[in-house]
Amino acid sequence: MMEKSQKLKQELHRLAGKFNLPESDIDQELVPLMLVLEQAATKVDQAATKINDSVKPIVTNHHYNHGTSAWTVFAAAAGKNIAPLVAIIVVALLSWYGIHKFLTDPELIEQAELKDQKASYVLQHFTHDDQGNFYLEKNHYKVLPDKKGIKLILD
Repeated sequence: MMEKSQKLKQELHRLAGKFNLPESDIDQELVPLMLVLEQAATKVDQAATKINDSVKPIVTNHHYNHGTSAWTVFAAAAGKNIAPLVAIIVVALLSWYGIHKFLTDPELIEQAELKDQKASYVLQHFTHDDQGNFYLEKNHYKVLPDKKGIKLILD
């Protein structure tokens, strides 16, 4: 019994020094728990070291493209990845055609101009304040009978 008490005091002294605490602040009942936690932390560190030592990165110094031109690298990549390259080219051509068609179609241009004219006509009746808010004066609208909206009255 005396031997256990002496060992407990030794461990209490060692733990107090390790954690920089006064011995009086550590309860004697907590010493076994602290020892178990210390052993567990040591085992986790050992396992992590063992795992890190067993995993070695593979470093290769193959410079297959050293000294080659950009065209050679592009041709090699195109040969290996021909499907994605064709898909990119097709998407680019279709996008160009769609944008060109949209910008040069006279019917679409006419519709856009009409919408712009209508919008500017409607915006003439709104009042714009310094903070960027738009207001509609009372004589330019009428509340619908079901009170779910308004009807614009344009002069």
